Amino acid sequence: MATMYLISIFFLFFSCWFCCIEAAPISAQVCFSYLPIQAASAAISYVGLVAALDRPKGSMAGDSGSLVRVGPSKVAGIGLFCNVPKITKGTVLGTYPGTLIPLQQNLGKVRKCPGCVSYIWRFTDSKMIIDPTNEFGDIEDYTYGGSAATPGSMWICQNLLSFLRKPTFLCRINEPPKGFDVNVRTEEDLTERTITFTLERDVYDGEEFFIDYGLSYDRSSYGPNPGMEN
Repeated sequence: MATMYLISIFFLFFSCWFCCIEAAPISAQVCFSYLPIQAASAAISYVGLVAALDRPKGSMAGDSGSLVRVGPSKVAGIGLFCNVPKITKGTVLGTYPGTLIPLQQNLGKVRKCPGCVSYIWRFTDSKMIIDPTNEFGDIEDYTYGGSAATPGSMWICQNLLSFLRKPTFLCRINEPPKGFDVNVRTEEDLTERTITFTLERDVYDGEEFFIDYGLSYDRSSYGPNPGMEN
C-alpha cells in the first residue's frame, strides 16, 4: 500500500517537472501556469488512492444496527446489548469494521498507542489486521478509516471522506466472564479479509453479546471475574 502512495507523490513532482521541460521553449510563465492543474490532478489521485485502500471496511447487516445498543457492561466498561424482545439464532449482525492494514505497517501505531490493541482484530494468519481506532488509538462511535503509516491518510479519511465512515457497534462486544456462554460466533474469510458476526443462539432484550477473542488475544490485563448478578 505504501508503494502506491509513493508512486502518487512521485507522479506529482514528475508531472510538474515534465511540464516545465516541455514548456521551457515557450516561456516560464506558460510553464508555471500548468503547475496548479498538475498539482490538483495529483492531489485528487492521492485522495482516490486513500479512498480505495484506506477506507473503513465492514458494516452492520441490514437493519441489525437498530436491533442493538451500546451501554454500560458489568464485564468491561462498555458492551453491546440486544435492544429488541428477541433476535433469533443465525442472525448475521455484520462484519467487523475498520481499516484493513498489513500487520507490520501498524506496529508503529501500536507502540505509540498500545491501547488500540484491545480493538484491533488480527487475522489468524498474522498477515493482516483490521483497526477501527482513531489516530490516538481510541474507539469512537464511528471508524473513519486511514492508516497511521501513510502520510495524511487519517486526516483525509476523517475530513474529506467522512461519508465512508462505519459504525463501531461490533467493536464493543466483550468476552464472557467465567460461567457465561458465548452467544455470538465469528467467522474469518482470509480471502476477502472479513470477520462475520452471527448469533450462536437466540438472544433476548437487555442481554449482552459475547464472543471468544481467540487464542492469540492478550488477557494479561484481565482482573478477577466481575459479578454478573442483577
